[in-house]
Amino acid sequence: MGKVISVTSFTEMENSARKLEQLSEEYTKLYNCLLEEARTMGAAWEGADNLAFVTRIEGFTEEFAQMAQKLRTAGQTLRKQKENYAAQQESNITAVNKLMN
Repeated sequence: MGKVISVTSFTEMENSARKLEQLSEEYTKLYNCLLEEARTMGAAWEGADNLAFVTRIEGFTEEFAQMAQKLRTAGQTLRKQKENYAAQQESNITAVNKLMN
């Protein structure tokens, strides 16, 4: 037998896709806040150790952006899978309705 795919609700798939995209936005806001805080700490904390800290935090910028993109991509992929599944289901229903007794 082939693999079994079970979709309980297209609404659930859409909600999950939307949630992943929202998480991406929240993640982006949080890492931007972290970077901003690290950069503004220099006013209260001067010295080589602060520079090392800020440099280290800024070094994660690419990884932060990649993670946000992965969350967005996961949401978009899930939405596309929902659309493909719905289209296939509709095609199957149309084909079944063409069957004669």
